[in-house]
Amino acid sequence: MIRESRHLRLSYKLILFALLLAACAGPAQRLWTRAPGWSRGVLLGNTQPGDPVPMVSDDQGRTYFFLLPPTDEGAVPHLLCVNADASLCWDQTFQAPIHRPDQPRLFWRDGRLSLYWSSRGDLYTWQVSAQGEAQGDPRQIPTEIDVDSYDVAFDSRGEPVIFYAGSRRKPGLYVLQEGRSLLLDPQGVRPQLLMDAGGTLHAAWAQYPTGYGASRFLYAAYDGGQVQHGAQVTLLATRFNPSVVMRGPSMGVDGQRGYLFWMVEVRAGLEAGLVTTSALIFPLSDPASTRLVEALAVPSAYNLEYRPVDAAVLRVGERLPIETWPREITTHVGDAAPIGAVQGEFALAFRARVDYLLRKDVNQIGLLYFREGEVRDYQLVSFTTRDSVVPSLRSDSLGNLHLTWLEKGELPGFLVYYATTSPAAVRTLARLTFEDGLRLAGETLFGMVSGALLFPMALAWMVIPLLLMGLMHFLLRGRLGETWIGQALMLGVPLIAYWVAKLAFFPDIFYYVPFSAWIPVIPRGLETPLRLGVPLLISALAAFLAYWVIHGRERRAALYLFLIYAAVDGLLTMALYGVVVLGGA
Repeated sequence: MIRESRHLRLSYKLILFALLLAACAGPAQRLWTRAPGWSRGVLLGNTQPGDPVPMVSDDQGRTYFFLLPPTDEGAVPHLLCVNADASLCWDQTFQAPIHRPDQPRLFWRDGRLSLYWSSRGDLYTWQVSAQGEAQGDPRQIPTEIDVDSYDVAFDSRGEPVIFYAGSRRKPGLYVLQEGRSLLLDPQGVRPQLLMDAGGTLHAAWAQYPTGYGASRFLYAAYDGGQVQHGAQVTLLATRFNPSVVMRGPSMGVDGQRGYLFWMVEVRAGLEAGLVTTSALIFPLSDPASTRLVEALAVPSAYNLEYRPVDAAVLRVGERLPIETWPREITTHVGDAAPIGAVQGEFALAFRARVDYLLRKDVNQIGLLYFREGEVRDYQLVSFTTRDSVVPSLRSDSLGNLHLTWLEKGELPGFLVYYATTSPAAVRTLARLTFEDGLRLAGETLFGMVSGALLFPMALAWMVIPLLLMGLMHFLLRGRLGETWIGQALMLGVPLIAYWVAKLAFFPDIFYYVPFSAWIPVIPRGLETPLRLGVPLLISALAAFLAYWVIHGRERRAALYLFLIYAAVDGLLTMALYGVVVLGGA
C-alpha cells in the first residue's frame, strides 16, 4: 500500500513536470505588453514574408488579417477574422500555394475582402467574402515590367489604382488605372499610396539609383484618385553611401500634414549594424516646405511613468509625454509603420533596440504620437525575450488602434502577434489562462534552476571573507577568541566583507525586480518592496538556517555559521539573480 502511494505521488510529479515542460515549449499563445491601455499580444499564426502583416477593419468592429504560412508546395493564403473582443470569428486557409509571395495587401471594399500580392515579378488579386469564402480564382494583373514593389488604393468611384515599379537596377514607376498602364517616372521605385477621407489620393515614391547617384523622395496628390502626369514635387534630394541600405519610404497623413519615413542600415565599416530612421514632415498645402528629422529617438528604458494625456485623440490609454522622457534614449529605430490616413493625431509604430530588464537590449515594438507635426508622446508596447520586428498599425472608426508584429520562433517563417486598444479585447485577453499559469510557473522554476547551477560563481565573493576569517582566527586565538566579543569580530568582519564583495559582483541587486525575468505582470506597487525585501529575506533565511544548524556547537561556531550562511545565501542569490549573469535580465 505504501509502495503504491509512492508510485502515485511520483506519477503526479512526473505529470506536473511534463505539463510545465509542455507549457514552456513552443510559442506563447499570449504575450504580455508593457503599455497601459493595450491588450496582451495574441498569437495569430505564422507567415512566410518578412513584410508587415496586412489587416483591415469593417464597420462592425471586426478585424481581418492576411497571413501566408509556408508549406512544402509554397505559401498558402490564410485569412482570419476577429471580433472587437479579440475572439475568433472565422479562420480560413486556402489550399492555393503561392511561390515566393511578397508584399501582401488587404482591403475592405463593398462588403468583401480584396487581397493583393506579388510573386516572381507578377501581381495578383483575389476576392474573398466577409465570411471567408473565395469568390472565383486568383487573377493576375497585367503589368508592363517585372514588379519589384507596388501599392494599391481605391479612387472616389471605388476602382483600384495601382502604382507599381521595377527594381533599383531596372527602375520605372507606372500607374495602372482603368485598365491602362501609364509611365509616371522612369527612375521611380517603391511607391506608397493613401486615400484620405476627403477623397484625395496621396502618393510618394523614391528615386534610389545604385552606386553614388543622387536619390530623391517625391510626393504627389490627386483629387478623387485621378492620376495625372507631372503632379509630383521633390521633397528631398540626398545621397546614400553604397555601404548603407535604405529601406522605405513609408507614408502617412493626418489631414494637415504628410509624414515620410525611411530607414538606413549600415552594412560595412566601423558602424556596421547601425540602424536609424529619418522623417520628412511637410504641410499638404505646400509639400515643398519640408522639415527633416535626421534620426528619430525614443527612450531606451522600459520602466516608464505613463500618465493621461488630455490632448490625445487616439484611444490608447496613458502615455509618456516627451517632456517626461528619461535622459537615456536610443536612435536604433527601424521598421517604421505609419498609421495611414487619419485626422487630428498621427501615430507611428516601429522597432527600437531598448533595455530588457538589466544587462540585455532587445528589439521591441513602440509607438510615437504626433500632434501638429511634432512628437508628443511615446509608448513601449511589446516586451519579449526575442526580437519583435516589422510592425503594422491601423486604426478603426472608433479610434482604437490595431497592431501586429513578427517574431522568429519555433514555427516556419515568422510568428505573428496581434494587440489592440479595443476595451473589449483588453478585458478579454487580460484573463489568465491555465496555459499562462503553467508557463509562468515553468519559466520561473527553470529560470531559478538555471541560476542555481551558477552557484560556483558565488565563490568569487566568498574568497576574501574566508581569508579574513582565517586572519581573524589567527589574531584572536586564545581565550579572547572564545569570548562573545571575539566570536562577534570573527564573524562580523567576514560578513561585512562578504556583502561588500557581493554588491561589487551584483551592483544592480537592488534595482532588478526579483522574478520579473519570468513573471512580467508584477504590479508596480510591489516592485520596490521586492527589490529591497528579497535580498534581505534571503540573508535572513540564510542566517536562520545557519544558526539552526550550529545551535549548541561551541568550537569554531563562527566558522561554521559563516560557511552555512554563505552557502545558503549564495545558492538562493544565484537562483534568483543568476538570470542577470545569464544575460536574460
